[in-house]
Amino acid sequence: DEKTRAMRSVCGQGPAPALADPEALRAQGMELMPGIGLMPATVPGAFGAWLTMLRDHGTWSLADVLAPAIGYARDGFPLVPRISQAILAVQSLFRDEWHSSADTWLPDGKVPRPGALHRLPVLADTYTRIIETAQSASDSRTGQIDAAMDCWYRGFVAEAIDAYCRDTPVRDTTGEKHTGLLRYDDLAQWAPTVEAPVTLDFGRYT
Repeated sequence: DEKTRAMRSVCGQGPAPALADPEALRAQGMELMPGIGLMPATVPGAFGAWLTMLRDHGTWSLADVLAPAIGYARDGFPLVPRISQAILAVQSLFRDEWHSSADTWLPDGKVPRPGALHRLPVLADTYTRIIETAQSASDSRTGQIDAAMDCWYRGFVAEAIDAYCRDTPVRDTTGEKHTGLLRYDDLAQWAPTVEAPVTLDFGRYT
């Protein structure tokens, strides 16, 4: 920050859910958290960290910042080869188990080719709804950003995450199906932190 001549770190690392208790996992016969599936999901903190930086250090409006993301999601973006390869590797898992992932990443039931335009209409609709909700909640730039974070962590996004994790058993690396542990309260009680970064002086450099 040039005004205060101070460095600050915005931490957007969301924590594990309250239900991710070691004893609870052991009671289900697990020594380790599964590496894939819903169980290892943590609070999605990036959205809050990005908007905190935008609110406190930016000048653009929420709508202007999200416009390119909405445009790419709605109109399409070219898939780099690595994405197509990753989809190819897990296509059977998507088709047989992770049906919402299949809906998102297998258009017309097929693996998209590298360079093909891919669309994410649900993401576009989500960001659009967040903007509309935020604009209804406040006339100010910072007020709209705060309202958008409210949508994500205490509004319809948090409610959808809670419902999906509660009600959708997903096969994971245990070979069995488990529902997720993430809940509305995990999101509602979290906020990004702003803190001084760890630094070391070395000669005239920090």
